[in-house]
Amino acid sequence: MSKKAVAFFDFDGTITDIDSFLKFLIYSGGYSKFLACLFVNSVFIILKLIGLYPNHRLKERFFSFFFKGKSEIEIKSLGKKFSEKVIPLYVYDSAKKLLSWHRQNQHEIVILTASSSLWLGEWAEINDFVLIGTEFEVQNGLFTGKIKGKNCYGIEKKNRIVQYLDKYPYEHRYAYGDSKTDTHYLELSKFSYLFPLTKKNVSEHIPNFK
Repeated sequence: MSKKAVAFFDFDGTITDIDSFLKFLIYSGGYSKFLACLFVNSVFIILKLIGLYPNHRLKERFFSFFFKGKSEIEIKSLGKKFSEKVIPLYVYDSAKKLLSWHRQNQHEIVILTASSSLWLGEWAEINDFVLIGTEFEVQNGLFTGKIKGKNCYGIEKKNRIVQYLDKYPYEHRYAYGDSKTDTHYLELSKFSYLFPLTKKNVSEHIPNFK
């Protein structure tokens, strides 16, 4: 059955109140290892905060600290458990209702995120969402620590959804985000909203949603 419209959702900060990448790192290695990662990369964190170090390189440094040289099968299994058991705990109730509303209206739901199917894939599959995100390079069954392709962040999100634009006319597009980096793809939709999907925000700003 063809869908009537498409709805693009950012994930971290929009439909959940966590950074799922950082949460997955803690889930994988514990707080002690996470704090060690912050310490080792403290200079790069500061440089990133002042705009002198790119977001994708810092992400690679964090990912490498935890997973470089680790088995893809092992980490995928861990990510599947995280996706099933942890992610649902942090999704806003109003975001769940809004996602359900789109699904009931036969809209295609696309999760457009800088996070990865490695730890969000199972959650998206269970809910029948399309997931477009950042992926990580594997060689000989082991993670290299590098991003495969480009980090799905900022204007790259806009680049990733070009295939949907001919499929759905402007007036049949919805888009949700929570930061300025999401405005690149929000401008492509008639119905676009820039705020976390908390109960107050949803009820006050999204027409006809109860």
